[in-house]
Amino acid sequence: MIVNNGWEQVSILKYIDLVKSGVQSFSGKKKYIATGSLETGKIIDFIEVDYKSRPSRANMEVKENDILFAKMKDTEKIFLISKEDENNLYSTGFAVLRINNYQKDQKVLPNYVYYYLKSDYFQNQKNRLCSGATQKAINVSKLKKVTFLLPPIDYQKKMIMTLESIEQLKQWRQESDKLTIDYLNNIFYRMFKQILSKSERIKLIDISDKSQKNTFTNGPFGSNLLTSEFTNEGVPVIYIRDIRDGIYNRISTVYVTQEKAGSLSYCQVFPRDILITKVGDPPGTAAVYPEDKDMGIITQDVIRIRVNKDLINPYLIMINSSAGVIPIRPIVFFSPQIVSLSSCFILTGICNS
Repeated sequence: MIVNNGWEQVSILKYIDLVKSGVQSFSGKKKYIATGSLETGKIIDFIEVDYKSRPSRANMEVKENDILFAKMKDTEKIFLISKEDENNLYSTGFAVLRINNYQKDQKVLPNYVYYYLKSDYFQNQKNRLCSGATQKAINVSKLKKVTFLLPPIDYQKKMIMTLESIEQLKQWRQESDKLTIDYLNNIFYRMFKQILSKSERIKLIDISDKSQKNTFTNGPFGSNLLTSEFTNEGVPVIYIRDIRDGIYNRISTVYVTQEKAGSLSYCQVFPRDILITKVGDPPGTAAVYPEDKDMGIITQDVIRIRVNKDLINPYLIMINSSAGVIPIRPIVFFSPQIVSLSSCFILTGICNS
């Protein structure tokens, strides 16, 4: 339907195809991107899989300029596929949109679709049409009912330029906020530098909660926590992506049952426990598990430390400050594919008290 001045209001699938699931056989390994491994506009995590042992949900292949969105209700995760990303596998929790005859008959631009999917106009339609008993999501038949407001190509290009400029400003703001946090951490260290230089250096193991076992621990090995055991509700599973800039902010959507969490008692996390990332750029980012959170379970790439809270407030252990970063650097291990921190070595790491 023509709305005005060449604008159309049509079904989202008039000029766009919905890509079917299925993966062609491949040798070696590929990166697999689960729904919890992606934020709008960026991939934040992945696992490497081979064709035979890949998770059942690792069943979506993509091409450059495809656009993904998470099918789950109340979940805004949108991603535009680049040349670099097209060799990855993606979860069937994503719908993959591909523009018809993109190079031959341009009716719609990939970047316009990307921004459209981010809009409240689309997200509200998607949420209203989601269904399901346990986890509500949109299916193909419902997706056909979603309407798409489509301006002429020239207008699409102008909108894209404007929105890209806004996103750049937003990114600069986020980077500025991160620098501010780093600056405040350094100020904190400098304020107490003289006191710290004269104070006793104490090993982390010496302030651990010795009334309990496993006060320093990794998450379980892969064979002890399988993807097939994940659920949509229950005890939250904590990944390194949930620990950012010194703050615990859970973006993962994976859970295990209470029974499974009970079998992994050494991996349990409770309020005021300290969480440290084993891998990342850089590894060693720490956060205190908030007091308003229920018990969680850490994954293999997270270290959990439980200190004796009668001796020290966990918020005062300065792992993220200059005083903490310097002694961590020597125990970081480098390999061609990963930078990691060993919990065995962090046992003898130092802190100030």
